[in-house]
Amino acid sequence: LPNFTLQGWESSPHRGELEGGFWGEEESPRELLFSLGERILPKNWASETGQKASDGTPPSLNRLHIEHRMEDAVGVKVVTRNPALYFLQSGQTSDYLQSLADERTTAVGGLSQREMGTRMHEVLSRIREVGELDAVVSQARREGIIGEGKEWDDIVEHVREGFRLPLVASWFQSGNAVYSECAIASRSPETGLPIVLRPDRVVMKGRQITVIDYKFGHPSRHYSEQVRSYMNLMRRMYPDHDVRGYLWYVMGRGPAQIAPS
Repeated sequence: LPNFTLQGWESSPHRGELEGGFWGEEESPRELLFSLGERILPKNWASETGQKASDGTPPSLNRLHIEHRMEDAVGVKVVTRNPALYFLQSGQTSDYLQSLADERTTAVGGLSQREMGTRMHEVLSRIREVGELDAVVSQARREGIIGEGKEWDDIVEHVREGFRLPLVASWFQSGNAVYSECAIASRSPETGLPIVLRPDRVVMKGRQITVIDYKFGHPSRHYSEQVRSYMNLMRRMYPDHDVRGYLWYVMGRGPAQIAPS
């Protein structure tokens, strides 16, 4: 560091402060502890003091020939601006905030949208064929799973309209092997730890396997990833079968096929 000197001094405590980089008049350094680099001195320093630099050369040979004069000062204007900050929401954050909104949104009978969806999942898990809808709904009302009134009737009507779609009706036909809310042991691809996957409905017919997840709230890309993980698991279990996956948005969009990964 040839262009400045860093020096450390042992001094008496509480006797002056640094002023502009120099010791105050009341400070009296006792002993030079270290010195790093060489000072840049005015041209006339050697002639006035007779001192020499540490290597014996006259310090007046200032390589930079720096003379600090006020008339050479350059005016600098410092302007601060408020930074523009943009919040880019990740997919996971969006899904999480939407889940909070679903929990706060009142869907029917004072229940949140999430709780309503949980109860309707229970109803659909009991239906093996389309013709069982009315009987299952009546039983669920007797058990207090769902309630009476127009709001609940409207939800059941959405299910009935879905059953009129040929694709949805094919999931609730006689002759299918149906596994509702069936737990499947697996391992997390990220951590390798054991996990349990529970697709809402798995339909097996011949050499075709269809995985269905019911949704009563807003669409989310997380749902597609969830169904895709079920499909991948089924392909590992049945490598010679045709595996398909669907999200059934009961209250709006209807069935949506999920592309394989």
